[in-house]
Amino acid sequence: MAIAVADTPEQWLKLLADPEANVIRSLEDWKNFVALDAQRRTALFAGTPYEGVDPFKGVPEEAIRAFTATLIFKGKGLAHANYSALAKTPDTQLAALWASFGISDKLASDYVDYYCAGTGNCAVKSDYICTSNC
Repeated sequence: MAIAVADTPEQWLKLLADPEANVIRSLEDWKNFVALDAQRRTALFAGTPYEGVDPFKGVPEEAIRAFTATLIFKGKGLAHANYSALAKTPDTQLAALWASFGISDKLASDYVDYYCAGTGNCAVKSDYICTSNC
């Protein structure tokens, strides 16, 4: 089943509430995604704008581990992360990465460069992502 993405915070919350939607909702989901081989991970993006893209192609394992260590999940989805370890990752791969959480390019543009400063409070800070689950 292909990854599902949302363009607005409202759509994203509905997507997260749908148990059939193929998105990463938890650290366990994330670890399962990371553990997939590149071919299986790439196949998840079939029929999406990210078809054929592996978010981890050429990304050092240390960068993936560093990003993983910053992930915070709340409300059945991503709340916050520091993606500075992925700074050298091409934009197309970062877009596919956010899509794996159900976040489209359009929605990501509202969420990136903010961090979770407290419950429901996203504040400006480069190389972070803060979602409506903060």
